[in-house]
Amino acid sequence: LPVNELRAPYPPLAINPTSPATAYVAGQKLYRTTNSGTAWSLLAPIDTSSNNVVTALAISPAGARTMYAASGCLPEVALVATCPAISTIWQSTNTGASWSQKGTVLGLVSHLAADPRQANTVYAAIGAFAGGPSLSAGYNQGDLLKSADGGATWISVAANLPRVPVNAIAIDPNSAPATTI
Repeated sequence: LPVNELRAPYPPLAINPTSPATAYVAGQKLYRTTNSGTAWSLLAPIDTSSNNVVTALAISPAGARTMYAASGCLPEVALVATCPAISTIWQSTNTGASWSQKGTVLGLVSHLAADPRQANTVYAAIGAFAGGPSLSAGYNQGDLLKSADGGATWISVAANLPRVPVNAIAIDPNSAPATTI
């Protein structure tokens, strides 16, 4: 990432599950390598807000052309006194060449995971270390969210889990997807 580009303390990295030499990293813009990091090319910006950075990236194993990103304002990165505790969810259906805003969620997204069993299903971990250590990391109430429509609408699937910050999501590709939640 260019030194003058705003980025999360730990910029999100996503490796293509069907082509491991292809990876993506994001600050305010998205970069791609197709040769295991030897060279990187600039793709389309994800969030053009001057205060927002990408905090999470995911590639859908069900359709490797589909990608998801979450962006938000981190006060220590944007150098502003306060930022709203919301994340914007983005989707690309052409491997990052262009992005469309799908929705917003309350809280900072620390991780996205696309469901390998169901196209258009994505999960978001909320409230932990969005993009790395920050002043608010770990202080916000956590949640685990699910979208079955590519990120446009979200429901909590935390059920009886404690409302603590969530850092990561793992989906068992061999399990049967839930039919109702």
